[in-house]
Amino acid sequence: MKILNKSRLWIIITVAILVVGLTFLTIFGFNNGVDFKKSYEVKISASEGINNVTDTIEGSATKYFNENGIAYSSYAVQVTSNGDVIYKFNYEVSNINVEELKNAVSTAVSATEGLEGIEITVNGPYETAVYYPVSVGYLILAVAVAMVAIFVYLYFMEKLAGALSVLATSILSAITYSAFLALTRIPASPFYLATLIGALIFSGVISVVIVNRCNELRKNVGNDKLTDIQIAEKATVQSLFRVAFMVGVLALSAITLLIVGSGYLKFLGLQILALALTSSFISLAWTGIIWSSLAKGKKTATIKSETESK
Repeated sequence: MKILNKSRLWIIITVAILVVGLTFLTIFGFNNGVDFKKSYEVKISASEGINNVTDTIEGSATKYFNENGIAYSSYAVQVTSNGDVIYKFNYEVSNINVEELKNAVSTAVSATEGLEGIEITVNGPYETAVYYPVSVGYLILAVAVAMVAIFVYLYFMEKLAGALSVLATSILSAITYSAFLALTRIPASPFYLATLIGALIFSGVISVVIVNRCNELRKNVGNDKLTDIQIAEKATVQSLFRVAFMVGVLALSAITLLIVGSGYLKFLGLQILALALTSSFISLAWTGIIWSSLAKGKKTATIKSETESK
């Protein structure tokens, strides 16, 4: 199996994702969840939070919206501790008749045994505040410090070429992941920062596996006549099983979230799939290429001259 000799193809794919994805990001920004951009809410409240009043409110309100063709963000429906049911919309709704909605819910509540006499209140639609994550600066600082610490560690364990290869691949992976999110319009918030760090770490782990294998192969006297790129190719191929296992574990976690998760957890599942694909692709395609360009082993010209002398 050959991987690195298809470097032109990997370059084309990477550049295409980066150019198109970053263009989308510049023009449209990320596709954020309804809580993370301008949105609207309708809150339905009961005078008493008893028995199954919340279930009855949600069931009757959902039926009203569906029958009247009113689209709402189903993943973002909230039920508060007070028994309020909040419906969220990612557009300025104007086709909701508040009195009709109130009557529909009130009728359903009154017709439910044990809920007679409970009064229903409907507030909205009203514009909601946009959520902004806090302490982002501190998070970025922490990641930067961690990256420096990892680089120093790798410098002593895998030498300069290995440390630079892991660092460069991880950064390229994080950028490619961001571009891929923007390109595919997978909702970014509220987990973008967490999965971005995940892309850095996952790509770094794969790159360390490949770089470590490169150094082991170089120490083997049986590989003395191999060029750096040939060693990197061999190391990448031998690392495929480990990488496939790690990607499989991540993909299984993501699929589990997509199947059993609710609300924003489905977004997290999509993001984990995206980071698994982009990080493994970038690490396998680029780690060996970067390492071989930085390593100080035998180059192609040297190998050719030795071969010719024989």
